[in-house]
Amino acid sequence: MLFAIDHGNSAVKTTNFVFTSGLAEYPVKPPLQTDVLEWGGKFWALSGQRISFMRDKTRDDRFFILSLIHISEPTRLLSI
Repeated sequence: MLFAIDHGNSAVKTTNFVFTSGLAEYPVKPPLQTDVLEWGGKFWALSGQRISFMRDKTRDDRFFILSLIHISEPTRLLSI
């Protein structure tokens, strides 16, 4: 299975969806947040505040986590 994902510095784009390349990290599951991904002992949710410019997006797991969010919940993201 292939997933076409463009990891831009301001937005993550797919053939059907686009969302801001921003993540919020939580040490525990946030009680009011509905779309949360648990990864690496932390909880992650999409954020409107984008990740600052990264030339090498493999320096940490944030863009990988954005990919996991897209793969796990594609119908909840903004349709373009």
